[in-house]
Amino acid sequence: MISNWSSWEIVPREHQAGLLSQLRKELGAEHSLFRKGSEVQIYARDTASDDVLVIKNNNLGWVVHLTWSDCGDDPDNFTAAELVPELELAFLTEKLSI
Repeated sequence: MISNWSSWEIVPREHQAGLLSQLRKELGAEHSLFRKGSEVQIYARDTASDDVLVIKNNNLGWVVHLTWSDCGDDPDNFTAAELVPELELAFLTEKLSI
């Protein structure tokens, strides 16, 4: 999991839609983040990498490493999505005042 959140910052609202569009391209429509009825928002990004913090349904956090490719349904896709433990998510949301 992420050991250093110091390089993370809140994503301005005007950039969230573009990052969410890229996330959908990379993960594909069948990824569990995008199941019907799910509300997904990108809240923060790591300025030291291409990682973004995605919050699903206001309570589940995922860190996704964007590759900036268009390969969502490709089995060799290297986009990584990792569930953030609850305590770590609580720390980060407090640090960023989300």
